[in-house]
Amino acid sequence: MACQGLATGETIHTLKAESELLKTKLEEERAKLHDIEQEIMKFDKAATEEFIKGSVSEPLKHAPQRTGGGGFSMP
Repeated sequence: MACQGLATGETIHTLKAESELLKTKLEEERAKLHDIEQEIMKFDKAATEEFIKGSVSEPLKHAPQRTGGGGFSMP
């Protein structure tokens, strides 16, 4: 990977190819996410993009409902 520096036999060309591959994968994942958001908004007219992203991001956090700085409080 590029962040680890060039490995033996690795060239700028291989790094560029890896970069393009990762960009393609990212765009595919963004398209999937957009499709899911659109389907949710069809099902629930009150749902907004911001609400959906907030609802999805909370369970994906490393420590859901945990505040920063090491403190934990239940709402």
